[in-house]
Amino acid sequence: MKRTLTISRKLTLVLWSASLIMLLAGGATWWWHHHTGPRRMEAALEPYAQLLGASLPALVSLRATNQITELLGALRAAPPIREAAVTDLDGQLLSLYRQSLSDPPRPLQAQTEGVYFMEGEVELVRFIRVDGQTVGRLHLWSHPRLLDREARSHALHLVAMGILLLGLTFWQTRLVRHTVARPVEALTAKVDHVIAQQGLQPEAEATPRDEVERLDAHFEQMRHVLRRHESELRETNEFLQALLNYATHAIISVDNHGTITTFNPAAERLLGYTAEEVIGRRTPLLFHDAAEIRQRAEELSRLTGQPVPENMEVFWCLPRRGQTDEREWTYIRCDGHRLPVWLSVAALRDAKGQLRGYVGIAEDLTQRKAQEQELRRKNEEMERFIYTVSHDLKSPLVTIKGFAGELLRALQEKRYEHLAEDLQRVIAATDKMSELLNDLLELSRVGRVMYPPSEVALAQVVQEALTLLEGTFRERRVEVVLQPDLPTVCGDRRRLFEVYLNLLENAAKFMGPQPTPRVEIGWDKTGPEPVFFVQDNGIGVPPAYQETIFGLFNKLDHDSPGTGLGLAIVRRIIEVHGGRIWVQSEGRGRGSRFCFTLGQKALTSTLQPANKTEMCDESASAPHPVGGG
Repeated sequence: MKRTLTISRKLTLVLWSASLIMLLAGGATWWWHHHTGPRRMEAALEPYAQLLGASLPALVSLRATNQITELLGALRAAPPIREAAVTDLDGQLLSLYRQSLSDPPRPLQAQTEGVYFMEGEVELVRFIRVDGQTVGRLHLWSHPRLLDREARSHALHLVAMGILLLGLTFWQTRLVRHTVARPVEALTAKVDHVIAQQGLQPEAEATPRDEVERLDAHFEQMRHVLRRHESELRETNEFLQALLNYATHAIISVDNHGTITTFNPAAERLLGYTAEEVIGRRTPLLFHDAAEIRQRAEELSRLTGQPVPENMEVFWCLPRRGQTDEREWTYIRCDGHRLPVWLSVAALRDAKGQLRGYVGIAEDLTQRKAQEQELRRKNEEMERFIYTVSHDLKSPLVTIKGFAGELLRALQEKRYEHLAEDLQRVIAATDKMSELLNDLLELSRVGRVMYPPSEVALAQVVQEALTLLEGTFRERRVEVVLQPDLPTVCGDRRRLFEVYLNLLENAAKFMGPQPTPRVEIGWDKTGPEPVFFVQDNGIGVPPAYQETIFGLFNKLDHDSPGTGLGLAIVRRIIEVHGGRIWVQSEGRGRGSRFCFTLGQKALTSTLQPANKTEMCDESASAPHPVGGG
């Protein structure tokens, strides 16, 4: 069976190999030092010879011994040079430098250029030439250990390290077994436990393995597990990203410095900024009202008893304490438009509870505010309605009660001369009450009881209304101008008939003393949406009443016939169709132009000719309830 090399054995082998390599390196260095000595000695002394050779030729040719001696004296700054001499061509000494005066002078010989080794010293000889002619010699003496101290020291260090490693190898072998092998074995056991907890099956071993190979096999298995977890984490992140992308509320997160880190598409739509413009660059203070920040800082300062600065701290003060801060704020879009939002701010903490930032979720309150305002308007209208109904119903009831009492007394006293007249007044009062109740019932039905939408040719509807009012128009000699290209729309035909009937009846009723009364019915399709109108040249509507005339029981002329509910019913019908109605008038005696729209749904077929019916089904004519009641 093949023997397995354990970690300790492998490390012991490495240590022995390193010791052997150090010994071999030391021996190789020593061998290199021995065989390259002369060349290295010559290379070490050559710079000094070249330095002196630059000035000596001129001095030797003049035999200026004092200057030569002074020049050689500069060698005191060169410790490796133990002695230097300058001779002429015949070998006569011109100058001598000795590092130590106690040493005997070296013998001078007529030698050629080169390096000479003798009695533990090295001598460098160089000719002194002037114009190519040899005029003298330069002798430099040194000791090899001074020139090659570094190389020798390096070799000795290598040898010493090799010997030291040999000694340490025995001790390190035991130390490695305790400090490396056993921890690796313990780590292997822990990994085996993790593998067992994950339910992974260890791979079948074809050959014996050491601890590292076993760990490698286990880590490979764990790598597959991490890949699977990474895939699951990626799917979770994609799911969370989808939640951010498709959330209807604006979601904005910041780090601990207040810099925006998340800005979802809903926030982009709400504020008009792109994520690239704000993430990592701006803080939410960009789109907050500074006055609200100041006010909130004062509130929190009173609440906490500590001063709260007018910055991002107004959003963090409560969430940092573990609370969720929920309140209404005003956002300022990039185009300067202001909109109310309901903002909830919470702290973001990691698994260890460390604060990593904050997240705010903002809900646009614009539509809710509009609905609340509309609800308040409806409530106010209802209050006026109740008051007016109670007042208008009370009036005929008082009349009936009064004349009924008078009739009772007349019968008791047998006075019959005014009996018919009083009964007629009672009947008139009951007719007035009946008309009022019928109009109230009709108003209540609008929006609750609707007929199925159908293709409505407005030209036909107008003709039917004119036919019904033909007697009134003929009596008052009203000229009617009908625009020939009125479109076909999709809506409640009976309700639209009521709209035109009310508007045309009012046009004839409030014509006033106009000598040439005129009514025009048409539409304007040049704007962003078609506008339908009924225009007259009657008494007009003063600006102060151009909004109130659409309210309950509001009449310009209180002596005129009717209950004052006609225009309220018309507005309700238009609003149920998704449109709006208004009046244009330059004032009393200048005529009126009642305009209305019908909403996008009703306009799906406005480009269809009046005799075409394709969009709606007219087969159903029975009314159906909308809402309840």
